[in-house]
Amino acid sequence: MNKPLDDVDRRIIDQLQEEGRRPYTEIARAVGLSEAGVRQRIASLTERGVIQIVAATSPIALGMIQAFVSVRVAGAGLEQVAERIARTCSSAPSAATTSTCSRSSPTGSVRSPG
Repeated sequence: MNKPLDDVDRRIIDQLQEEGRRPYTEIARAVGLSEAGVRQRIASLTERGVIQIVAATSPIALGMIQAFVSVRVAGAGLEQVAERIARTCSSAPSAATTSTCSRSSPTGSVRSPG
């Protein structure tokens, strides 16, 4: 069973959301823990899947245009629509696609160089 988040965990998360590269020493001062305590908490939050430390890129800075597409399909047509979107996206030159399809919420996104 996962350990529930306490107030200190939430304050650490708030600190990281404000500035993802904030030094542990600054976070420690803000939340009232030692640097080692913050390091342990962040490691635990990461291991438990509560937070992810990632690098976010700017599509515009990389010369790309980014589009998010959300599709709602009623009835039995979900599979056909998902296949059509996948074919369209895979045939676009240098397009990167991600998609999530479920009976309740089919969605997808496409990035293509501009």
